[in-house]
Amino acid sequence: MGRAANLYDNTNTSVTSVIKSAFEIRPSLENIRVGFQSTELTYDPTVVLHAWQKLYKAASSEPNLWTNPAYQHDMVDVTRQVMANAFIPLYQSLISSWNTSDADSLSKTGKIVIDFLGDLNNVLLTNSNFRLSLGIKSARS
Repeated sequence: MGRAANLYDNTNTSVTSVIKSAFEIRPSLENIRVGFQSTELTYDPTVVLHAWQKLYKAASSEPNLWTNPAYQHDMVDVTRQVMANAFIPLYQSLISSWNTSDADSLSKTGKIVIDFLGDLNNVLLTNSNFRLSLGIKSARS
């Protein structure tokens, strides 16, 4: 019996480090980066989406999970990763609009990207472990 697919089965040797979400690194006019700070997915993103669906469904049948700090953390963390994966085609569309000098498309896509990042920020703000302010405060102390 084979192993279940997971996110750690990276067989792509061109990816030399842990992948980064496109919104975690300096903006670039490249679509997908490889090598250091690669944005290339080395796994099937539907694996994460299915995990998110199972997490959410678990709370539908057991609503008390929403009050469990570990569940809350995992739900935000997996949601963040699902959104990071969903961001890739949005970012690629933004770069494509830039490269074709299509101002209308760039403006529309830019708004979608900004709204998406605002939604991601709202998700992250629901759990203090994902707030940038805590990292900054810790670094200052």
